[in-house]
Amino acid sequence: MAIRFLTTVCVFVLPMLATAADVQVEEIRLTQVPDAARMAASKVAPEFRWTTATKLSKQEGSIRLWYKLLGSQVLVPGRQRILSDGDVEETPAVLRWVQVRVTPEGEVIDVWLGIENSDVPAAVRAALQREMPGAEPVVSREVRFGTSTKVAFYRLLVEARNGNFTFNISPDGSKLERE
Repeated sequence: MAIRFLTTVCVFVLPMLATAADVQVEEIRLTQVPDAARMAASKVAPEFRWTTATKLSKQEGSIRLWYKLLGSQVLVPGRQRILSDGDVEETPAVLRWVQVRVTPEGEVIDVWLGIENSDVPAAVRAALQREMPGAEPVVSREVRFGTSTKVAFYRLLVEARNGNFTFNISPDGSKLERE
């Protein structure tokens, strides 16, 4: 499992996306995303409403052009209540976020789904504790490749006294990569 996880990340994801310096980034309107790409993203994340689109390109690699779509889903709607003194008490909406990277032809590269830190599996939390005792994630995402519904790894952002760290951890906790 650990070898397969490493192979998937190293062979497919990293070379495909290259370094940030190699990638050209252009914020675009959602209507500028090719229909095939937009439809593929909507198919893997049907409950989300797309809010932002980015066009990314690079000179080398197996994938040279792709789109990143960001979307949100309202889990709990926000509410406003007028108090007796005329003030307004607001309860913000609870949202869940998703990022889908997809080619112009509609091939889904990966799906990054924001999850509650409390929803991180025990095995993943245990792996984080072995690496950094006492650490708690402040942002958690589950990452899937292509159209698979199987989680490939969890990506956790941890804030610590000595800096911020990002960890990629396999679902069973057997493989941990610190960035």
